[in-house]
Amino acid sequence: MSRNKVFIITGAIISVILVALLIMMQFIQGDASSIENSYNIEIQNCSKVADENEMMNELKAALQPTELKGKNGTFMSPMIKINNLKSFGAPIFGMNYVAFYFDAVMYVYSDRKKDTDMFFESYAKSNKVFQEIVNEAKKGTGKEINVPFDFNNTTTEFIIAKGKADKKKTFNSLQDLRTQLDELINKGKITKGTTVKVYFICGDLS
Repeated sequence: MSRNKVFIITGAIISVILVALLIMMQFIQGDASSIENSYNIEIQNCSKVADENEMMNELKAALQPTELKGKNGTFMSPMIKINNLKSFGAPIFGMNYVAFYFDAVMYVYSDRKKDTDMFFESYAKSNKVFQEIVNEAKKGTGKEINVPFDFNNTTTEFIIAKGKADKKKTFNSLQDLRTQLDELINKGKITKGTTVKVYFICGDLS
């Protein structure tokens, strides 16, 4: 076999290996709990949600990252917990996963947003842990939430009560609350490790 043929075959093998590695990298996933600038959203859900699409939209809103304005792509990312289930955050995918573990500083808001969007576009319905969260949130506990609400706390405690929103303490949905969370994060009132509690109530608000 001539030297040229050896080079061609070797080059072809290396190319196939590189392509295979690139394809494999697109499907690897990293744990969102590794992200340093994360905060927690703990949700207690009394009310039942009949429409799965509605609950998916609610959880998608809860899991969105927040870009920190004027800070070169840095962000805060939420980990959510429903009732007594394990905390969950949107995974890190593919080349973003590689960049994150090579140097976390390289992993910026646009990467986090892309991974969150990709999760809901392609992986949410096949992720068993997330589906447990969807089912738990959708059915609700059916039990009144016996919590002495602090109506002066409009930073880390919120109530979801349709038709009773004041846009400070109470909101119609998590989608409505998302804007308020983003604002509080950028004001520095929700920071790394903060726990935000959200209550979906069943009955009258008192």
